[in-house]
Amino acid sequence: MNEQCPLIRDLLALYAEDMTSPETNQFIEAHLAGCEACQQALAALRAPQPLPEPMDAAPLKKLRGRLTRYRNQVIAVTALIVAVVFILVGAVLTTPEYLPAEEAVISCVSTESEMKIIFSDKVAGYQLDGPYEQDEGVEYHLSAWTTLWSQLMQTAVRNPRISIPRGENDSYPTVYYSANDGSEMSLLTGLDLHPYMHGIVLPRLVLNYYALIVLFLLLVIAALYVPLRRHHRKLWERLLLAPVSYLIAHVVIRSLSPETYAAARDFCLILLLAMALYGALILGLGLIRRRKANFSELEE
Repeated sequence: MNEQCPLIRDLLALYAEDMTSPETNQFIEAHLAGCEACQQALAALRAPQPLPEPMDAAPLKKLRGRLTRYRNQVIAVTALIVAVVFILVGAVLTTPEYLPAEEAVISCVSTESEMKIIFSDKVAGYQLDGPYEQDEGVEYHLSAWTTLWSQLMQTAVRNPRISIPRGENDSYPTVYYSANDGSEMSLLTGLDLHPYMHGIVLPRLVLNYYALIVLFLLLVIAALYVPLRRHHRKLWERLLLAPVSYLIAHVVIRSLSPETYAAARDFCLILLLAMALYGALILGLGLIRRRKANFSELEE
């Protein structure tokens, strides 16, 4: 290696790419003829370079899959929370506000075959229970209500009416009206079959019985969860969240209408709210676990 080698080495890259002038080529070639080290350097430059090893895409695919699942879970939780809000708003808007007889009923009209009861425009819905056979005749129990939704949207049918057929002995039915406010029922039309006391319609208690059953199931699952949580922990947690969701929904719906005379409506609302809460709790728990796992990986 002589004094020209450093200069030649600087020019070899250009020479290998045919980017030098003819005079420079002559100078380089003259040097290469007597320098084996520079010949090897030129051969190394002209030799085909190995392609870089392909990057392993598995970690990137795994990360993309985790991000996609995380995004989908966030969207699902958001949708369930929106569903919970809609259910609560719907429960408030459709809560029955029971009307007294003087505000609900306009008139009772008797015809040859039936008794027609005409309601006022305030009535958004009604419930007619019966017939109840008595010694002196047949009786029905009637109640009517309005809702905040019907008041705001004015969706009540104008002068709704019902028809009650006459009894077997061609007698007109007796209809008692209940305002569902703890007061005694009033005679609306027909013969008074209970002249001394018309009776009082009490709130339904069946929803409280359902809640007690669910509470008992929750205690049983919790008792089993303590010794068995090491095995299938996620499954036991999901079992626990089911009665918890129902009890939360029960408390929320019952707080909106402490005294319910519409048990079927409230039970349906409780089930809908419980299902939405259950889904939100399950997905929310998964998001919390995934977040903790990500933090643990970052710390490592």
